[in-house]
This record gives sequence, structure tokens and C-alpha cells, in this order.
Amino acid sequence: MKHAAFLVALTLTLPLAHAVTQDPVATLIKQSEKSPLMIIGEMHGTSEVPSLVAQLADGISARKDGAGKAQSVVVALEWAGHDAGHQTYLASGGTAADRRRLLASPLWAKQYQDGRASEAMLALLESVRTLARGGRSVQLATFDLNRGQIAPDRDEGMAHNLRGIVLANPGAKIIALAGNFHARQRPGAPWNPEYRFMANYLADLAPFSLDVNAPRGSYWGCSSGAAEDCKRVSFGKDVKAGLGLGLYKNEALAKNGYNQGLRLAQLTASLPAAGTTAKQ
Repeated sequence: MKHAAFLVALTLTLPLAHAVTQDPVATLIKQSEKSPLMIIGEMHGTSEVPSLVAQLADGISARKDGAGKAQSVVVALEWAGHDAGHQTYLASGGTAADRRRLLASPLWAKQYQDGRASEAMLALLESVRTLARGGRSVQLATFDLNRGQIAPDRDEGMAHNLRGIVLANPGAKIIALAGNFHARQRPGAPWNPEYRFMANYLADLAPFSLDVNAPRGSYWGCSSGAAEDCKRVSFGKDVKAGLGLGLYKNEALAKNGYNQGLRLAQLTASLPAAGTTAKQ
């Protein structure tokens, strides 16, 4: 699985002055050597970010660990494990019938679709299945709250679950995909300056938090708790002069507790994989 296509997506729509000079995927794969836990902060419901995670899992699992063995990778997703149906699919042959059974499970079939059960997320799941069947040490885990799990709040509960994944997989590289607020390592939310997000509870693990964003594009998201308010949303405008694309750091990222940012030319909405009655 090559990441050249991802770079093309970054560069083709840019003026020459904004051309990306570094390979962000290769740089992030190298960065994974420094921490057991990489948290990718996304805007749910896009095509590009799950694709990035798939490319990272491919690239990192192709490397050797410190002992010279194949590097093991765990892709951790913001799903509740009890209703995703993913483990049965990962153990399957990935046939059309296997996919239909997966899409009939609660996560995929429910009417309220907030972008976490999209076509792109299904493609990510298939990438994990294909890599594992090809002999790579790649597996999938989930860290959203499960049915009956009690936690002071969702972020603390998800942090507890993600910590468990790290501890259960010594030597593995964990790539966690979460909403971008959950990836913030510093306290502070618009509604509560003292609120702690998931990554803040994991500071002792020295995670690497990446915020993936774009100045324009679209995503699939929900404006309320009602299924009919889930739809494709467009945002932003053309890239401004002087706005660089690719990996970057600035004060705003540091203030919110991200180690780095990845600015893409645009994001593209990924629709629910199983279909929905919500507006498109």
C-alpha cells in the first residue's frame, strides 16, 4: 500500500508556492519511533484521515522493532467494541456477504451516523484485515465506552480504555484515531476551561498528538442529536496566500496540547457506509 496518492492529494490543487516539500507520511512513520502512542485528531466523516491512518499502519508495520522483529501495530478507533461487529469481519475472507453482515451490526446500521461508520472507515477496517491476512502484525482495538461501562465522563473513560490497549500490547505502536478535541493534551474546552480531554489523562505515556485539518472542504457530521440533522457539510474557502500545507507547528497547536499539525489542501466528506435516511 503506497502513500504516493496521499501526497498527490496534498499537492495537485495547490499553487506552486504552496507545494509540499516533505513527505508527511514518511515523517510521521519516523516519528512513531519516539512514542508507543500516536493520537490522530480528526474531524469525523472525511475520506482523507482514515486513509492516512491506513497508510501509517502499513508503513509502521513494515518496519522492524528494537529487537529486529516485525513491528506490531494496533489501530485503535473511537468505536464501542460491543456494537462494531469488526472482529468477526477481520477474521473473515472479506467477501460481499461478510461485508453485508458487518454493515448490519449496530454501529453501521443505526440511523444516527456522525461520520465514524463511514465508507472511509470501512476502507480502513478492510486495510487492517488485508494487512493482517498478508502476515503483518496489525490488529484493531476500540476505546469508546462500552455498554454498561461507568466513568466520570466520556473522555476519562476513553482514556482508561486506550491506556488498557497500550498496556496490553507492550512493544506495539498504537495509532489511535479520535475526534480532534479528544486528542488535546492540555485542559480547556470552550464550555469549561478546566475540562480534560482524553489525551490529557495519558500524559505519562508521552503520546504524540496530531491535529489534521484543512482550510476548506466537506465532512459528514451531525448538528444535533437527531438523525435527520446528519448530512454533508461544506466549510472554508480557497487557500490563503502564505498558508503552508503539510506538517507544521505553531503557538495555537501548542496551546491546545497538540505536538504537531497536518494541514491538507482540503477534506472530502465520506458518507455512511451502510446508507442513511439523513440528508445528503
